[in-house]
Amino acid sequence: MIETLLAKTQLKLYPEPVVVVGLDPETRRQVVELAHRDGMISLVFLPHEVTMIVTEALWQEAGSLFPAAKAESGFCLLTLDITLPWNVVGYLARVTEILAEAEISVGVISSHASDHLLIREAELPKAIEWLANLGVTFKSD
Repeated sequence: MIETLLAKTQLKLYPEPVVVVGLDPETRRQVVELAHRDGMISLVFLPHEVTMIVTEALWQEAGSLFPAAKAESGFCLLTLDITLPWNVVGYLARVTEILAEAEISVGVISSHASDHLLIREAELPKAIEWLANLGVTFKSD
C-alpha cells in the first residue's frame, strides 16, 4: 500500500529558500504580529519554545526584532503533494527512512492535508533523486 501511495506522490518545491527560527516563548506576541505577513510558512507554539518557518526575505526584513533567535537558513521546503487519510501507517516513515539511508537530514512539517520536508539547499538534488527511487515524482512549476 505504501508503494502505491508513493507512486501517486508528487514533490512540489516552495519557490523561495526558508529559515527555521527557534524563539523563546516570551516572543509569542511579536511572532503573532508577523503571522499575517507574506513569507510566514509555519508557526508552532509550545510551552517551552516557539518555532517559525519563514522565507529568507521575511527573515531579513523582520529578524532584527528577535535578537536572541536561533535561526538556521539555507533550507528548501518540499511538499509531498498527496492527501492521505489519517489511518495510513508508515508513509512518512518510509520517506524519511530513504532520506536517512542517503544521509540527508530532514525536518518535517505536517499540516492537515499534507507533509512538508525541510531539506538543506545543497542536499536538494540528492533528496529528489533518492525519493524518485521510491516512485515519487518531482513537479516543477
